[in-house]
Amino acid sequence: MPMGMCAEYLRLGDGEVAELRGLADAGDDRATGEVIFGHFEAIGDHAAFDLDTAWENVLLALTGNPLDGQTVGDPLGEAILGGERVCRQPLTSVLEPGRVGEIAEALETVDFDARMADNGVAASLSDDDAADLRRRFSELAGFYRGAADAGGAVMVTIA
Repeated sequence: MPMGMCAEYLRLGDGEVAELRGLADAGDDRATGEVIFGHFEAIGDHAAFDLDTAWENVLLALTGNPLDGQTVGDPLGEAILGGERVCRQPLTSVLEPGRVGEIAEALETVDFDARMADNGVAASLSDDDAADLRRRFSELAGFYRGAADAGGAVMVTIA
């Protein structure tokens, strides 16, 4: 994946998940992509989170594995890259409500500072950038907690 891509997270209801899966099963990325971009325009701020380009450093801090796709089954990796793929353009996946709860718990219990240090992220950042990354991680964890509490699925899009 090229650097500079942005990651966005949207809370979805069951009907929206079914619609995306149906389009994905039909194999039409263009139609699926149009629906996905429609969600971005229609969703309220309370149900969305934009990690922007910070997702790359958060992923590296949490997993130590930059962009290698080895995150399936790992709630910390899936928090950033998602789970079941529904579209390639934009790169989009869906996390079911039960998995969203597991991810929220994993994010709440992880020692992010220790992960940043262990995986070499802290050493590569200025103090201000490290503080900003901690804040972004905290906001991501809060988004997942809100989605889990609402019983919602999450759509992860990296474009």
